[in-house]
Amino acid sequence: LSGTGNLKLIDKININFPKTFEVYDPKISNNISNTALGARGNKTFEFLLIPREPGKYTIPAIKFSYFDVQSKSYKTISGTDIPIQVDKSTEMQVSGNPISISKEDIKTLGTDIRFIKQNSFELLPIDKTFFGSWKFYMFYLVSFITFILIVFISRHKIRQNANVALMKNKRANKISKKRLKMASAYMKQNNQAKFYDEVIRALWGYLSDKLNIPVSDLSRNTVMETLINNKVNEEIINDFIVVIDGCEYAKYAPATEEVQIEQDYKKAREVINSFESVL
Repeated sequence: LSGTGNLKLIDKININFPKTFEVYDPKISNNISNTALGARGNKTFEFLLIPREPGKYTIPAIKFSYFDVQSKSYKTISGTDIPIQVDKSTEMQVSGNPISISKEDIKTLGTDIRFIKQNSFELLPIDKTFFGSWKFYMFYLVSFITFILIVFISRHKIRQNANVALMKNKRANKISKKRLKMASAYMKQNNQAKFYDEVIRALWGYLSDKLNIPVSDLSRNTVMETLINNKVNEEIINDFIVVIDGCEYAKYAPATEEVQIEQDYKKAREVINSFESVL
């Protein structure tokens, strides 16, 4: 719009754009100066239009009404219709000016600015939120430490399980106690043969696991040599030989007195306990 008058009071122009056009608020620029005849200049409205569908469109002639001070009457002026041809392309011609708009830009229209939330909601101060608080960092610190501990313990168990000799060494005393418990049950049943059989298995099995000697290689000489190399007291070694000899003899001997059986059971436990304290 151009002419003489108070152009600054004109805030908008009503234009009937096609319904398939996305219309943004116009950019308004003023070029007005004060002269002896009053304010004179022009006011420009620039609209950004995005056609949604290709085709031929027409923007109806723009009409503008104003008050003519000379004739003291209202007058209406009108332009001409503006035809627009929209093709299937990312380059769109709007009002004679090329505007480059990508398909991605068009897709995001209507979603880049969210609608105002009308329901009731609660706002929290920045320092009251969990994210960024000391609890947040403490949670991650504890999680990290827990993860490190789990990894360390898991690797430690893997190494232990891989070391069969170490596992047998640790389980030797536990297994021997189970066998002695079984021997005690046979003793109460007056089953002499099975009693001594379990005691002998407990003694030899304990040393086999503790010293990592295969059952096929178990013998008095092998056991004594290994015990000496491990610096086991000679008295403990002799006690073992006495107990194992006595049990092997009693296993095939005629019925042994109950008192003797209880003594052999007690000696076997004492020998294993002695080994456990030094091995």
